[in-house]
Amino acid sequence: KEMYYSGIPASITLAQGLMESLYGSSRLAREANNHFGIKCKMEWTGPGIAISDDAPDECFRVYQSVEHS
Repeated sequence: KEMYYSGIPASITLAQGLMESLYGSSRLAREANNHFGIKCKMEWTGPGIAISDDAPDECFRVYQSVEHS
């Protein structure tokens, strides 16, 4: 469904999600359903989780489900 919406082949999206999430085993993937490492930024109004990445305790988006990610 997303492939037709975005025009990006599903294989590319899946590969990116697998790499970013360490095959779904990263803390971000397990606790926040965030498989692409998407940070909160200013416009995000939903829940977040603090994880050290490029800087200590950066805010990453928390999603309801993997599909929402």
